[in-house]
Amino acid sequence: MQDLFVPLIEKLQVGEFQNYKNMSIAPLYYDDAQGLEYLTFDEALEAGLLTIREKDQIGVVPELLAINEANLPVLILDGEELIGAKQNRTLNTTILLKEKSKTIIPVSCTERGRWFQVSKSFGNSDFFISSRIREEKVKTVTESLRSKTGFRSDQGSIWGEIDQIAQEANCRPETGAFRDIAREKSEDLKEYLQAFEPLPEQKGLMVQIGGIIVGMEFLSSSKAYFRLYRKILGSYALDALLHLIRDLHRITLPQAFIEEIKKCKVEVFNSVGYGIDYRFSGKRVVGSSLIHAGSLIHTAFFTLRKQRESNFPSAERRRGWREKGFNTEPPTLPSLKKRKN
Repeated sequence: MQDLFVPLIEKLQVGEFQNYKNMSIAPLYYDDAQGLEYLTFDEALEAGLLTIREKDQIGVVPELLAINEANLPVLILDGEELIGAKQNRTLNTTILLKEKSKTIIPVSCTERGRWFQVSKSFGNSDFFISSRIREEKVKTVTESLRSKTGFRSDQGSIWGEIDQIAQEANCRPETGAFRDIAREKSEDLKEYLQAFEPLPEQKGLMVQIGGIIVGMEFLSSSKAYFRLYRKILGSYALDALLHLIRDLHRITLPQAFIEEIKKCKVEVFNSVGYGIDYRFSGKRVVGSSLIHAGSLIHTAFFTLRKQRESNFPSAERRRGWREKGFNTEPPTLPSLKKRKN
């Protein structure tokens, strides 16, 4: 499968880095003549053609129901945050929803202190979750796919990452919501977002923080990238603002980063919607890519951290507990008790 992916990624062109404070952005260009047409998540919502809601009246944390009434596929990106319903969630993988379809989509919770309904369906957040959390999620979802448990994340590790980011941001969101952390820092984030503008034909970006490449991602459509670039950029800008780059493997040159991608172990799985979900695992980088009809719909790679600390037990340890009949959910914080509707 690597033989199929490498020729596609070798079409990638990296532009000159633009700099602001401790963050640098290089535009990515990708020649894809196939030009698959699709709607982005926010386009479909604005047109009233997409509804995402709890799976049923009771609801379950890791799954939601997506109803696409459009005559086109709808693209929802890994890391895109959905707000409302019983608690905020984020996509566990990039999904190209089939037109006129109902699909169960895999998600993770980004608001562990709420489980009561505030709206019938989900709305569009202004934010992606932090690239630091996305790196962890890509890694654990890949592990779940290997163990044939589907597109499941290690929910405890995501909550742990959100807690650590809240500490770094000196923020105590009432319901532990990642979105509240980002909103509290929105004025500071504006400086980063205003410093970088998308360029004509740009389809993605490569990001350095403190001179270290932390990740890159691109889409098949420059139109889709223009709609999404502020949210994608914000995913990295929060990490730059909080200097969340400790223990990253030190990769400083674009070509070196791409060479690390080429060394990755590649595994493929059927996507939830259209296409094939490619998973990449390396010593220094991890990533995922959605490929459909020979086109790279969305690709994201992140630099791994050398060491990882978590406030929660590992997924393997919690599985052992579950087999013995113990509760595997972390305790609810006293300040995050369930409130009445």
